Amino acid sequence: MEEKDEKLLAGSLGRFWDNVKLGEFATERGGGYINKLSDGNVQLEYFLDPEDASGEAYTLPQCVYGATVNGRVLLVDFLRSNRTLRSHGLPSVRTQTAGTAIFGALPEHVNLDALRSVTAFFPGITEWSGMQTITQEARTDESSRGKSVALHVESAPRQEHTLPYGRQLALSSHWRLEGNVDNRSVFAPVSLTCSAKKNSAFRDLLRPLIQVQDILNIAHGGFVPARGGRVNFATDENPETHPRFWSTRIMQASTGVPAREPMTRIPLFELDDIGGISGLARWVKFCETVPRVHRALTLRYRVGAAGVEARFLEVAAAIEYWVASQDRGGVKWSQEKRRPLALAKLVGKAFSDWVGDAEDWDDIFAGTYNAVKHDPAFVPDPYAISYLAESGWILLLSAILNRISANKVPGRIVIGNHRYSSLGGEIRDLLVDPNAQVKRREKPRRKRKRGRSQGSSV
Repeated sequence: MEEKDEKLLAGSLGRFWDNVKLGEFATERGGGYINKLSDGNVQLEYFLDPEDASGEAYTLPQCVYGATVNGRVLLVDFLRSNRTLRSHGLPSVRTQTAGTAIFGALPEHVNLDALRSVTAFFPGITEWSGMQTITQEARTDESSRGKSVALHVESAPRQEHTLPYGRQLALSSHWRLEGNVDNRSVFAPVSLTCSAKKNSAFRDLLRPLIQVQDILNIAHGGFVPARGGRVNFATDENPETHPRFWSTRIMQASTGVPAREPMTRIPLFELDDIGGISGLARWVKFCETVPRVHRALTLRYRVGAAGVEARFLEVAAAIEYWVASQDRGGVKWSQEKRRPLALAKLVGKAFSDWVGDAEDWDDIFAGTYNAVKHDPAFVPDPYAISYLAESGWILLLSAILNRISANKVPGRIVIGNHRYSSLGGEIRDLLVDPNAQVKRREKPRRKRKRGRSQGSSV
């Protein structure tokens, strides 16, 4: 977020209007105060008319436009609204909380259903994406002391791929100089854009960016925040500068969500491993087609870790749902009745070797899943449950990454990563431990064949 936008959200007085569209205002709310909360959401407070406060009928607005002492702001993505009624001469107040703020938009251009593009800037993923923007060359003197350093900044080639519903996903370079002449720096993040040829709603263009961020979070083992972004309204055909935006969902981690791993740690996989920009486009399509499976893979980096049993049930249900959905579509590999085993066979030898034996793993995974769901007397070992949940998550992730890349390379990379080697050992020990607090899959009972009655003669 730029300095002038931070200043606005640090606390600004202004006048505010509900539901602006192309310069027309539905309701004027009068004077108010806007500031950013510690959780990243933006809060607006304004006084209520004493005569109307008690009987006010109120619904959340689509947007609120503000002209403040520190600039223009458009609030969208409202989360909640509270009213505080006071008497004895004290003012009544309404407090609204929004998740997104757009800065610098002129009211005559504002139409949240008529955008052409939304862009977010992601620093720290240059190597992951392979989009190198800055090269540097250091020179020394005869004594090997530093003499000069030269930075060369050049935009990398733009990469694009189509998305469903007439949208397009693009990766490109973005850079700008910051600071004064004696404190100069270069901000050169990777730029991620979702655009559309036809007028599109803001939320429909922001959603693919959030979904791509989900795969960044998985690769880097924590929340990878965007730092600033731009929007392009269709009604603003020749803008001098595009309005900027802040969105909590994409720019600030929720409480309890892990931060990304240190920059020095190698990501779980890189963009080339999953098929480049076309792999990202297929990931977005997968997220929109099967949101239940997408959530099971990514929610830990959105809302934080769940309890071990809840996480195990979530992952197991996602595996069951994904394989069943493929079976309904007539996909051959999914016709195996033991659904976790069907997915394990699809991923192949890498997973079987990692857990020791795919069929034994399926017996324990499925049996424990059914017992946790249906047997109130079953008290599982939380460590065993956590091992099973994580192994199921890795299996599901490997299968989906293989699908979007159209090969089995990502699965082998994920399963073979050193950070999961000890987990593989724990799973192999669990499969052979006779005292483990887990359940095995029940074998199907054979139906009795009708025979002759006991009193009949041979």
